[in-house]
Amino acid sequence: MKFLLPFFIVGLSLFQGCSRSNTSVANETPTSEASVAEPQTPRTIDSLPVPEPVVQKFISLFPTAKKVEWDVEDGGYEASFQWAGAEKSVLFTPEGEDISSETEINVNSLPESMTNYIASHFQGKKIDEAVMTVTRSGGITFEIEVEGKDYVFDGSGNFLKIEQPEPDEEI
Repeated sequence: MKFLLPFFIVGLSLFQGCSRSNTSVANETPTSEASVAEPQTPRTIDSLPVPEPVVQKFISLFPTAKKVEWDVEDGGYEASFQWAGAEKSVLFTPEGEDISSETEINVNSLPESMTNYIASHFQGKKIDEAVMTVTRSGGITFEIEVEGKDYVFDGSGNFLKIEQPEPDEEI
């Protein structure tokens, strides 16, 4: 009997090893084509679900987006992610309509009137970030951050106002 015990233990461990590998392969195999095409984005905000219309609209607009972070802002749902090498965020209504988008842009691509304003008002100061915002209606604004303040410009590059960003605000 003592002679058979080692064979029994080896046989049992082999059986468990085989069943584990089959289980892990089965779990890695997608169950439908939709799960293959769908980006791997979290669908919750602090354990609250993002509404399905919002998720579906986001996927239709940005099918290859990765590392999406969701937040609640102004009664809507904001997705922040990398897109075309830049930081981007899009705000959606709970019904899935896109309200606005913010895209980080290169300072060199700002409108000429804006660069003239920057040259005359910010000599020697570093622009920490430049962002273009586009609304659902097609309105465009630009924002630059200099020394912790946001300077807002219209789509033509004309100065509008100064805003103090909230402490945890990021694009």
